[in-house]
Amino acid sequence: MNKILFVCLGNICRSPAAEGILSQKLSEQGLVRGQDFIVDSAGTNAWVDSHPDVRSQQVCREHGIDISGQVGRKLTSQDGQNFDYLYCMNDSNVTRAKSIIPSKYHNKIKLINGSEISDPYLSGADGFEKMYSQLDRAIDGIIPIIVS
Repeated sequence: MNKILFVCLGNICRSPAAEGILSQKLSEQGLVRGQDFIVDSAGTNAWVDSHPDVRSQQVCREHGIDISGQVGRKLTSQDGQNFDYLYCMNDSNVTRAKSIIPSKYHNKIKLINGSEISDPYLSGADGFEKMYSQLDRAIDGIIPIIVS
């Protein structure tokens, strides 16, 4: 069973959406969350115990994904041991994750599909739709890696 963690800054926009998108896509392939895979999200400077930004919830809902039940948490040093893949949303998240995760697990920390995902927090609905589209494409690129 592969364990995937998505990492962004606050764990309220990008990483919760990524968690929802991947979970949906793997479920559509007949895989069962908790049995065939584990997916979670965290922030390097998380809004702990906060639900995803309402705009992230809205854009995901428009694509048939409910992320409203997710609760923000901070990335911990244990995540390096507990997860097989730590996909970060931008280079800054990669750098910060490497300062939190022990060096023996740094090989697990990667920029999601090799490209940065725009932070939509200071933008309007268009920014969240752009984020969703970027995540959708990036997750399509990592599925063959994590389902091998």
